[in-house]
Amino acid sequence: MTYEEEPRPHSADPARPKSGPILIKLRSSRRPDVGQPPLAYLTWWPLGTAARMLRDSDAALSEIAGAVGYGSEFAFANAFKRQYAMAPGKYRRQGCPLPARTPSLR
Repeated sequence: MTYEEEPRPHSADPARPKSGPILIKLRSSRRPDVGQPPLAYLTWWPLGTAARMLRDSDAALSEIAGAVGYGSEFAFANAFKRQYAMAPGKYRRQGCPLPARTPSLR
């Protein structure tokens, strides 16, 4: 996914072979341009987009969840809480404070 592309839903295709060694490589490698491992970045980017949507629109949480690639509002809310240390609705009501963990973009 690039900055210009829209997020798309993540899914596991049971017909595809397991990719254990690739996931281990993704978890442990660091990219100097984003300052964090690729799997962490793949979670951070859609949630950052969701945070902007919460700040800049009145869209329902379910709409935002779908727009950033989550299949359910529940999964989106859990991921958002891990990143921002509060529920998405509370984040919106409190005026969208800074995230709990922000990567250093160089």
